[in-house]
Amino acid sequence: MTSKHVLFLVLVSVAPSLIALAFALRREAGAGQRRMYLVGLTLGCAVLLSFAALFLLRFISTKTNVSLTPQAGTDPLAAAYSFLVVEPLGQGLTALAILPGLRSRAHQTPYDTMRISAASAIGFSAVQIGALVLALDPTFTNLLAAVEATLAHVVFTSMWGYAVGRTGRRRLSGAWFVRAFVIATVFTGVIDHLLFARGPGALVATTPLVVFTGIMSLVARRDLRQMSRLPTRKRSRLLRVEPPSLDQIRKALRSNTRPVAIRWVGFGALVTTGVMVTAVALGVYVGRRSGIDFAAVDRGSSEGAVSALLLLGTAVLAAFPVSGFLLARASAAQGVLEPALGAACAIAAIVVMLGLAAPVAVVFALAFAPVAFALACVGAWVGAER
Repeated sequence: MTSKHVLFLVLVSVAPSLIALAFALRREAGAGQRRMYLVGLTLGCAVLLSFAALFLLRFISTKTNVSLTPQAGTDPLAAAYSFLVVEPLGQGLTALAILPGLRSRAHQTPYDTMRISAASAIGFSAVQIGALVLALDPTFTNLLAAVEATLAHVVFTSMWGYAVGRTGRRRLSGAWFVRAFVIATVFTGVIDHLLFARGPGALVATTPLVVFTGIMSLVARRDLRQMSRLPTRKRSRLLRVEPPSLDQIRKALRSNTRPVAIRWVGFGALVTTGVMVTAVALGVYVGRRSGIDFAAVDRGSSEGAVSALLLLGTAVLAAFPVSGFLLARASAAQGVLEPALGAACAIAAIVVMLGLAAPVAVVFALAFAPVAFALACVGAWVGAER
């Protein structure tokens, strides 16, 4: 193990755990020791379970002759093993690690649940990612991939932590928890596969998803702090308006003074597809004028692939708020339900077509899908009549 590998381990394993403990030590109405106990207990359980998972997965890999190295992720059998075994096991053990803290007397507020779920993800991923970086070349790109994978695990885990804390239960149950848990398992698997099996260009696909989920986790965090009667900022430091709560987002997706017009949903899917094709065509034109080599994506050239994917990804995502705004204006909608359904239909159609033409691209489409859907809702919200 070289000195660069040691630095990798410090940056992706030791540093996140120390940061989590630092947040636990921050005093808030005399609850510093209680929070330190909760976070420390959860981190310890997560680390122990993570080591147990490493030994179990290596035992399974030895018996089945399935390679777990990042370079083997392009193998269909290894990819299926990762999605069906590794990710569900990891997410399940991460959830199991919060049970002692969840049932502890020190657990007193709904926000404590989200806190310990994030601590569990940090402890578990610190060991898993730390073991993974030993098999990677100590490059800056791999360091970014490891850090982003850790962040992805934390933000997705915090969302099912929010689902448990919202109900006020001291057990892992409920419809919202099951849905959030499945979503976290699927998308952490998608992110890990892209980051460690598809090359540096995958950072372009995973970064918007991680950023979007991180923003949603901050919104969820504010809701739980309000439920726990903890001090919260009314407004963001960057925005002049108060950001919406998750309840307001749900109401925006449901509220409508008239029945859903199926014709506008179908028309919205066509508009979204048309705007997206136009945006991609413009992106290709701009790229060709700028000298970007789109063939670098097929060749696997890191520099050219990142530039091409960044341009095309930006073009695709930019199409969704535009189409959402146009559809909301055309349909005189008072909510975002119909434009959102139209965008969802367009995304589903794209995933199906990619599955038939290029199955590998489906993973990229799944990474972009939540961000694209959210941007379509934002565009519809701006264009809706209020």
